[in-house]
Amino acid sequence: MSTSGVSRVEQFVAPLAGLVGAVLTMVGMTMTDIVNMGAGTRITHASNALIFSQNKDRLTLGTGVYMVGLFLLVFYLVYLGIRLNQTGRPRWMASVASAAGLMALVLLILDVLFVRAGLHSLLTGDRAVIATVIVFMEYDILSVLAPVTSAHVLASGIAIIQTSLLPRFVGWAGVGLTFIPLVLEPGMATGVFLLWVLGISTLLLVKAFRRTGPSIPAPERT
Repeated sequence: MSTSGVSRVEQFVAPLAGLVGAVLTMVGMTMTDIVNMGAGTRITHASNALIFSQNKDRLTLGTGVYMVGLFLLVFYLVYLGIRLNQTGRPRWMASVASAAGLMALVLLILDVLFVRAGLHSLLTGDRAVIATVIVFMEYDILSVLAPVTSAHVLASGIAIIQTSLLPRFVGWAGVGLTFIPLVLEPGMATGVFLLWVLGISTLLLVKAFRRTGPSIPAPERT
């Protein structure tokens, strides 16, 4: 057991879960990006229904990858909150980081549910109208990610500055990134969130590997 109260195994597994989870979530989002699938075409009920019918296999596989990524991110975000809460001050910043991160996951889960609902709409008689509603809801849900992404990045950035968990410049970088999701396109908030998770989990994993390096033997007593 380490001095932070977290085992060596957890120090490897949790950041690795964040790293793999962020990558899988990015891949899943790309495969299920129904908004861009319909880009360049006239928005009608029929065209929206075609998005789901013509990309059924891709969307089905993409939602599966998406959900595995979100599953792994749950473990990473809880672990990050624990680490920041153990060493940080003020500790409430760690709580904000955890709460906002988990709220972001809830919104991303809704994003997956909308895509799967669109696939199920292929079995109904009013699939064209249902598909249109889902396309707009899937786009609008991403805009809600902006404030929770900013809250997560800002709170975790401040907590990192206050701790020795990672170098302080990492925390300052997070503070600088805070306002980007609020001024860019809604979909960019997701990118900022996942890139931040990817960066922090990678740094935590590197730190865990360095701690397990060869130790310097103590000098023999004469």
